[in-house]
Amino acid sequence: MTNISGGDSDSTGVFQQRNFSTWTGGGKNRNNVIDASIAFYLQLRKLDRGQPIPVLAQDVQASAYPERYSDWVDDAVAVYNRIHRLVGTAAGVKSIKGLQGVAIGGGGLDSLSLGAACSGLTATGPANVKEVVTLYRPRSFKALPPNLWAGGGGPQAVDTRVWPDAVWVLSTYHLKATAARETGHETHGDGTAMDMVPANGDSQRDWDSSALALARGLGWTSGCGSNGLTKSAGGLCNLVPAIRFIGYNGYSSHGDPAHCPRGEGCPPHIHVSWESNCYGCYPKVLGPPAKWVKVFPVGPAASPVSRAKKGRRGGRRA
Repeated sequence: MTNISGGDSDSTGVFQQRNFSTWTGGGKNRNNVIDASIAFYLQLRKLDRGQPIPVLAQDVQASAYPERYSDWVDDAVAVYNRIHRLVGTAAGVKSIKGLQGVAIGGGGLDSLSLGAACSGLTATGPANVKEVVTLYRPRSFKALPPNLWAGGGGPQAVDTRVWPDAVWVLSTYHLKATAARETGHETHGDGTAMDMVPANGDSQRDWDSSALALARGLGWTSGCGSNGLTKSAGGLCNLVPAIRFIGYNGYSSHGDPAHCPRGEGCPPHIHVSWESNCYGCYPKVLGPPAKWVKVFPVGPAASPVSRAKKGRRGGRRA
């Protein structure tokens, strides 16, 4: 999607919203995806008289193509229900009046609940590592599950936006994290990096079936191992777009036991860093959450069917 500054008539922004000053603030928020979304839902609530959802959407937006809202009702209901489950309110929808149970802002829609629900970023289901989503909120941290932690003390946290990817990686590749957001590292301070080891053994086969498989699945090859950085950042590795750096075999003080021998004071592990606006900004110390992070979709948003349905959208105004 492209957040354009103009459009047909007075439409603008990624949603091509009309300039209805009574709810878009004179147009000042239509190019801000979060503000525009919240304004839209608030107006849905205001105008809801029990009419069918496509009719209500048209009452709000005055689209040039009102018939197209019907194509997206099922998807909208699924997102709505997912939001309700995540924020702890009752699932199910007959009309938009049910949104009265969901807070706007704070811990409600303007939070992980909305971001996770709308992007499909859950920690279960399929993942599409070749796709990328840039998330600006929530700027917070979330502890990894205890069963996926093998470091000292209690489980450390990662950036909340990275958390679904991190849990999917650990679960899918049978790994456990040994370091996440902690001091003493060059790139761990903002919670967008993890060190990992095999969950079920320490043989070469265990390392190859878990850590090596993950590295290769994210685009790493032995030919770029000495550098580990993605090509888009000037490195040698053709990594998937959400990943900035992989430290494994060939990179100093990283890799399996054959490349990082414990007897030589090298703790074997694989390191993965996600893309953010502040990669390496807080060496050795803890920093605040990044302004934005890039993640790959996990769950319903990663399915080919979902992507194909998104491709049907079109028209001069929404």
